[in-house]
Amino acid sequence: MMVSQFTKSLRGTIIVFLVLLINVARPEVFTALVEMEELLETEAVLITNLEEYIRAQEEKLQFLKNRFVVLTLDLNGAAVALMRLQDTYKLDTASVARGELNGIQYATEMSVGDCFELGRQSYINGDFYHTVLWMREAMDRLLRSENGTTTTKADILEYLAFSTYKQ
Repeated sequence: MMVSQFTKSLRGTIIVFLVLLINVARPEVFTALVEMEELLETEAVLITNLEEYIRAQEEKLQFLKNRFVVLTLDLNGAAVALMRLQDTYKLDTASVARGELNGIQYATEMSVGDCFELGRQSYINGDFYHTVLWMREAMDRLLRSENGTTTTKADILEYLAFSTYKQ
């Protein structure tokens, strides 16, 4: 009987302890839930702002892509026009690259990169004759240049070799 009395007393003590524990923990749980709701609201605002930022960046990227296409077409058109002028007036490639027409200096000289790009545009258009002319000029300028350039000898030789083969 004594065990049963002790068990009942222990059960009562445990129940009282659990009730007290629940009453003490309940405000903390409520506070934690309120803080979680605030975090979820903050997260929703951040997600909305991030989506708006991504949308704005995608619009900028689309604008730049369209602009790049226009600039590429402009560059190609200008290169084609220059090749026509070169053929029509039988202009020497080196003279044009120096900015000189009929012995008169009109503009600054073209860089290695400028000559390379004119050759590359000719290559893109399947005009291997002009590709060879402008790649040779780019190579001559590269070999004479003392300042740095992003155009490499290997790049020039690759276009030059294939275009010479295709002529």
